[in-house]
Amino acid sequence: MTAPQAFSAASSALDVPTVVSDLLAAVPAGETPVLCLLACTVDVDTTALVTQLRARLPGTVFVGTTSCQQVACDHGAHAMAAALFLAGDGFKAGSASGSSQQHTSLGEQLTKTATARARLAGPDDVRLLVVHATPGIEAEVLVGIGRAITKNAVVIGGSGADNDLTGKWSVFGDDGVVTDGAAILVCDWPWTMAVSYQGGYLATEREGRVTAAEGRRLVSIDGEPAIHVYERWLGKSLPRTGSIFADTTLHPFGVAHGVGSSLDVHVLVHPERVNADGSINCFAEFAVGDRILMMEASTSSLVRRGGLVSTYVMRQAGVELNDVVAGFLIYCAGCSRALGTDVGPMTDGVRGVLKGVPFLMPFTYGEQGRLRRQRIDHGNLMLSALLLTSKPQRV
Repeated sequence: MTAPQAFSAASSALDVPTVVSDLLAAVPAGETPVLCLLACTVDVDTTALVTQLRARLPGTVFVGTTSCQQVACDHGAHAMAAALFLAGDGFKAGSASGSSQQHTSLGEQLTKTATARARLAGPDDVRLLVVHATPGIEAEVLVGIGRAITKNAVVIGGSGADNDLTGKWSVFGDDGVVTDGAAILVCDWPWTMAVSYQGGYLATEREGRVTAAEGRRLVSIDGEPAIHVYERWLGKSLPRTGSIFADTTLHPFGVAHGVGSSLDVHVLVHPERVNADGSINCFAEFAVGDRILMMEASTSSLVRRGGLVSTYVMRQAGVELNDVVAGFLIYCAGCSRALGTDVGPMTDGVRGVLKGVPFLMPFTYGEQGRLRRQRIDHGNLMLSALLLTSKPQRV
């Protein structure tokens, strides 16, 4: 069994033949990667890109998503498309993609299909799962995934994104591109993996209980219309028409998933729009009884977050930089839009920690991972980070 290898490439082009050429330039002659993690903006013809790449690398497993405005990687922050290729004979992978209109339990069915395509015996052999879903169906997809894998499997995910929240997003796998579904990759990576799923926001003392909610619509907090409580927490009024997406990026809700106020026990939820009845539409679900807090961050903390999490995840897993083969980081598009041109320094922070290790970082409209082993969470404004290593697993 040879040690795994990783290759990455980026393209600033928009015409598909050039993008394909730029991305494939990273793959050594004669090499067929086992898998490819792919991201592009909606400015690139996604269907043509995926079709042409798969035709050029017919033995490679693909999974990917569209990214907001740009894609970051070890080559820089402002690519229109980027790919991370993984090669070697010591691991297996499989992917599947499909529409939510075609399957009643999309996450479970796609996971089982990808597992079979990877020629893995069953759930116990799945050590890593990558999920990309289109916005709105993530929670349902994750429930299905949870039925098809064990609690020991690492899960990392990011929702499809476009440039302006107009619904042009898509996700893609070995069954093609879908605009209303999910793409899932499974892998039996036999070496150590370092993973983290966190927000990087601080909890404030402003908190309450959800007393009414309908899915992603937060109706009331402590018996009051949600917007009245939230504006009191913020200390300012919010627009009653149009999106409040940009107004609330630095002060989202945090849903407490444990005891205390440390960073690793809150899933962030981004408010998006105020309704006439005082309820607030958000980008993730609430349940009656949830303890929610107002969280806060600064743009400078969001710039530092990429590098800090990259350092943290290595220390947590007890791996050294020379063990790391590749990185896959998923950074919220709401945060990247708030950063503007500071996306470059944020990416440079990751590059400074990983020091030449190939990595891919799309900017997504939702992030998935495990805050705790028992469940897979969907949140917003989160950072999900995975480092794949060649270090033997701990026994």
